[in-house]
Amino acid sequence: LARIVEDRPSLLHFLHQRAMFLNRFSRTIRLIAQVLSVVFVVQAHDKLCGQEMTAQTLLVPYVESVDQRHLAVTEALAVFKNRDFDQARKLLAKAVEADPALPPAGILLTRMFIAANQPALARAELDKVSLEHSDDPEAYLGNGEMAVGEARFVDAELAFRKAAEVAKKKNFSAYRLKNFSVRIRLGMAALSEGRSKWDEVIRHLQPLFEEDAKNPDVAARLARALFKIGKPKESLVVLQKNWDTNKQRIQRPEISMGLLFQEAGEQEKAAQSIKIAAQRDKDGVGTNMFVASWALNKGDLVLAQASADRALIVSNSSLPSRQLVALVSRFRKDFPAAREMLESIHLESPTNLSAVIELAIVLSNIPGQEKTSLEYAQVAVKLQPDLNVPAGRDAAITLAFVLFKLKSQAEAESIVTQTIKVGMPVGTESLFFAAQVLLAGKDNKEAGMKLLEKVVESDSSFPDKANAKAMFEKLKLER
Repeated sequence: LARIVEDRPSLLHFLHQRAMFLNRFSRTIRLIAQVLSVVFVVQAHDKLCGQEMTAQTLLVPYVESVDQRHLAVTEALAVFKNRDFDQARKLLAKAVEADPALPPAGILLTRMFIAANQPALARAELDKVSLEHSDDPEAYLGNGEMAVGEARFVDAELAFRKAAEVAKKKNFSAYRLKNFSVRIRLGMAALSEGRSKWDEVIRHLQPLFEEDAKNPDVAARLARALFKIGKPKESLVVLQKNWDTNKQRIQRPEISMGLLFQEAGEQEKAAQSIKIAAQRDKDGVGTNMFVASWALNKGDLVLAQASADRALIVSNSSLPSRQLVALVSRFRKDFPAAREMLESIHLESPTNLSAVIELAIVLSNIPGQEKTSLEYAQVAVKLQPDLNVPAGRDAAITLAFVLFKLKSQAEAESIVTQTIKVGMPVGTESLFFAAQVLLAGKDNKEAGMKLLEKVVESDSSFPDKANAKAMFEKLKLER
């Protein structure tokens, strides 16, 4: 939830997207691609997201413990930070000499490129490893996982089968052989998901789940496959077993089932399942926040308010819960209540960019507070002036919208056009703000209409979504 501070779609959009990502239940192929692009980071992927890579996180797929033989890996990571990739490769090769259980140095370097979000360099290094180490399954696995991410399913299947074949021809450690098996099963399951062959998905994932019921990705994908072949009860059993392994960190099974029903178009069953989660977990902060965001997306403001208020209580008025309550107030057009909650956040955390942006929006809707709204919007831009990051673009668009409401059309339109040249805003609400500014001008109406169309077509909800749809329909008729 801390991500709302640095990357602001609306809080609702963030919660909704996070829930859907964690459960792997919608937009299946895209999510499979995301999963598999991270699979190459293997079992350490959680440690590589948002944390600095260490020798331990880099080597965990290959050795059970890091020791003195792996000191060169730590050195390689240090020079890698300075973009001395050739030296990093030499140091990794030194580590491989000290411990033959490690994969080729190029594989380790590839994983470092992936963790550093350098896919082009990762691919180039992987191609090099494929030529130099054709007797090692790692290159085939890496190519297969990348192929899945690009929906090249035939290439991916060939690569996974070749990896399985090569793995049998060399004396690898039991630890690495197990890892090969896991990755091959995950890859083949992803191929089957892409082809909607759910029985095959179950065949690939069931052994992994039986071996490790703690893995939420495997559980979610297995549950979805069971649901797809008409076995919702068995699907719930899988989700329940997974939840039982870590109730504090894994989403409740009723919520996951609700999302499955929602994906299947069974809205009544979806609502029933999610409401059961709310009833059974009244003291769960995460559950209450999810239910509140889901209810907002469905237009159930009563449930949204009740769940958000409950989250506020059980979390001891945490910053995210206060921001959620403020968002519910915005949906209810209770701007004074939203202002009160957001001001409490701002007093406690003056650099909370999301709260500052929300304050600017809320105050722009309160008569007599327009100038204060502008001050907050200007503060937001000062907090994050970089248009190359999503939060910077959202801050800039918010400032433009406040200026637009203050009748400073030329300045507002200039900010929007400059921002869009760098990149599109992340939040759907920001897109709506930008669309309104462009549509009000003379030279960018067509661009504004395209942005408004994106807003209307988006699954994301925000307080003025109904107004956006009405505006779009009206403009279409006028054209």
